[in-house]
Amino acid sequence: MKKILILIAMLCLLTGCFGNDNKEIKKTETKKEEASNTMVEKKPVKTSIKLSFAGDFTLGNYANQAYSGSFDQEYEKNGKDSSYFLKNVKSVFESDDLTVVNLEGPLTSATVHVEKQFPFKGSKEYANILVDGSIEAVSLANNHSEDYYKQGMDDTKAVLDKKGIGYFGYEASFVKEVKGIKIGFLGYRSMSVSMNNEQGRKTIKNAIDDLKMNQEVDVVIVYFHWGIE
Repeated sequence: MKKILILIAMLCLLTGCFGNDNKEIKKTETKKEEASNTMVEKKPVKTSIKLSFAGDFTLGNYANQAYSGSFDQEYEKNGKDSSYFLKNVKSVFESDDLTVVNLEGPLTSATVHVEKQFPFKGSKEYANILVDGSIEAVSLANNHSEDYYKQGMDDTKAVLDKKGIGYFGYEASFVKEVKGIKIGFLGYRSMSVSMNNEQGRKTIKNAIDDLKMNQEVDVVIVYFHWGIE
């Protein structure tokens, strides 16, 4: 009888020991899981991006303008040096991450223009001024980009594509990834779409939503052109 009681006591003691060991194992595993989860959580990394924006940027002359004192004359007078015109601001544009200007006028060989007081255009080679001035993107949403109709606009887009310069405006958007951040650009002129009417707000909102959903941009910049000339 004593032997049986001793055996039962030993079994109870052993069971108690194993039970404690299991609890300790579970506690250790839980602590490891908590530590692992803590290690996975990372603090957000701050990213600093510098953007430069400039207003109306006209490369060329208006129709029937006299050669004396014209943009064309200045270009030729300086040996067709495409770095001449932006030499005083190039250091600013070079030090940023992206420079955007409003390209006010087509770069085209077209000759037929709309009837207006100042229909602007410039030579296609003037696109080199943008490149040498460290300008990476332009807005085409203004009241002069279509001064030479569809050919003027098509020529402009073609030469910008050739030079690697992004463009946006009206229905066209531009997306650029900078330091891992995707930035989307939209451009409008006040006469084509306005925030003062419901349709204008809807057009802009839909364009923003499209960039965010379909192109997964992180930031959207809407560039407007307005004012009295």
